[in-house]
Amino acid sequence: MPSIAQVWKEEGIQIGLQDGIKIGEARGEAIGEARGRAEGETKLIKMMINNGNSIEEVARMTRLSITRINELLKVQ
Repeated sequence: MPSIAQVWKEEGIQIGLQDGIKIGEARGEAIGEARGRAEGETKLIKMMINNGNSIEEVARMTRLSITRINELLKVQ
């Protein structure tokens, strides 16, 4: 029969594991959302440029900086 200390230790480990999993899932979701946003922005920017808009026009319409637009265009 395990001692009270052993039972508490096991409960603490289980709680720690559950908390770690929740934190990992939240971080993964945040990363996925950021990637999805960047992919969407990149598609929109490419479409606008292909339709004849200048980078300056795209920046004004999307409210993204020219630097950010260039970064997104380089990634893809």
